[in-house]
Formats: sequence, C-alpha cells, structure tokens
Amino acid sequence: MNEAESVSSDAGASTTFEPGVYISGVAQTRDNFNNRIIKSAVKSQAVVDAFANVDRKDFVPDDFKMLAYSDDGAIPLGEHSSISQASLIAEMIEQLDLSRSATVLEIGTASGYTAAVLSQLATRVETIEYDKELADQAKQRLVSLGYLNVNVHFGDGAQGLAENAPFDAIIITAAVKEFPYQLEKQLAEGGRIIAPVGMDINETYLTVATKTKGRLIRKKIRQVFFLPLISKFHGGWDSLEEFNQASMPQVIGKE
Repeated sequence: MNEAESVSSDAGASTTFEPGVYISGVAQTRDNFNNRIIKSAVKSQAVVDAFANVDRKDFVPDDFKMLAYSDDGAIPLGEHSSISQASLIAEMIEQLDLSRSATVLEIGTASGYTAAVLSQLATRVETIEYDKELADQAKQRLVSLGYLNVNVHFGDGAQGLAENAPFDAIIITAAVKEFPYQLEKQLAEGGRIIAPVGMDINETYLTVATKTKGRLIRKKIRQVFFLPLISKFHGGWDSLEEFNQASMPQVIGKE
C-alpha cells in the first residue's frame, strides 16, 4: 500500500496516516511523540526542546523505523544493546540540571541518540561505547547528522575519560552495581551523576548523586531496568551471565 489512508477517529475527525505508524487511534508523528511522551515525563522546557530538535528515527535501525514514534519502549540494536526508553532518558537528563556551558560524559553510546539530545543542552559531550561496531556506527551517524560537539570513544565505560575530566555531569545508560570509582573522581565538584544502581537486577534504582566536598550525596528516584555495564572494573558487571544470575535466589545448604 503506497498511498496514505484516511481513518475516522472516535471524535469523528478524519486522520491521515502512513501504514505502520497508526497506533491506538493516534497518528504517530515526531511532534505527537514529543508532546505525548516527553512532555509528560519532564517539567523542563529545555529538555523537551532538546528532544524535539533530534529526530529519533535517524538513530533507529531500518527494521524498527516504524517504532521510532509509535512506542516509548526500548528499541533493540543487537543482542546486548538498545535505544533506551525515551521518557526515562528524558527523566535522567532533567535530573542532571545541565547548564549550556556544561561538559557531559555519557557511558553507553549505543546508537548515539542520547548523546545527540545531550548535545542540544551542553557545550561538549564525550560518550563511551564498549562495543566497537556500535561506537564506529554512532560516530559516523553523529558526524553525518551534524552533531559536531559530540565525541565518540571506544572503551570501558567504568574507566571514564580521565584525560578529558573533570565533567560537570555524567550519565550512565547501563545498570551498574555502584557508581564506578573512576567516574566519581572525574566528576567536578558540584556536578551530578545519574545511573541505574543495584546489586540485584530486581532491586536496581535510578539514582542521582551530587558531588559535595569530594563525596557523592545520593538520592534514589525509582526502580528501573537497564541492560548491564560490562566491565571488570569497579561498578561494572563482569558479564551478562553474572548480571542475569543476580536475581536468582541463593540456595543455602544445611549441614
């Protein structure tokens, strides 16, 4: 079907839509997605505007383009990575309370979508991805789309980027056991770091912390689920298997 169709809504109005992007009686467009999903997730107009300036479809694999604005869920990028739920990323970014002069470190580049949004709010974004193929793809994508204040690095996210520190804000878009020591050291005084934190995947909480007098003052926000940050260094999960087993009940033998 090549032509757009016209469908009557509950209110009796006629809505034009392209096949595959008409969900629950609403024509799924970029503006509709931002108004329905992002505005309901955050209060900051600056964050809303940042999402409006970035076309999510540019970062979604071809096989999932129809989901770019039809759903708020995560979109797979392969076996161990995904484009995170947009409303949750919006909430995380709002918690960072960024100034336009801020430098931001992102852990978990994935497609580059979150870095692109951050680029609208900060002077410079450094982002690290442990999957070499994803890092290379994200770098090429961001450059081709004109996000020139974003630098993509291939490496271990728990190690951060000491050579570029300090950072005014750090966002970790993968589950960690604890805020990695190295990232804590690279956060500027007064800066904020946010991540899904927990030793059990069923007890992982979105947590924001402010660095005050050299220490992190933490605040739990709500329970969430993210794929793990794989790292042998402090804060990371050794493997996907270790992460998956973290929710299994432990059997204690009796003598």
